[in-house]
Amino acid sequence: MRSIEEQDLAALRLRLPKYVVAIAQEDRTVLLDVKQSHYYSLDDVGGRIWTLIGDGLVIPQILERLETEYAVPSAVLRTDVCALLNDMCQRALLEIA
Repeated sequence: MRSIEEQDLAALRLRLPKYVVAIAQEDRTVLLDVKQSHYYSLDDVGGRIWTLIGDGLVIPQILERLETEYAVPSAVLRTDVCALLNDMCQRALLEIA
């Protein structure tokens, strides 16, 4: 599978798998993969990305939204978000639609 960065970000659709349950806490989101019985913890930014994917936003929209919400250069934001999304896809916490 090609990395997220190597794909057309505007055309790429991500979806949340039905077998991953998310529980939002104060400053983190806990993901439970019920198929593999593994859990993962996302910080507040990762949890925000999870929510935006669930809301149906595509990656360029997510980047735009995060850029307005957090004070971070767009190049750094893109690199970090794509790295997180790649990791989540490899762990089957996200699906490419």
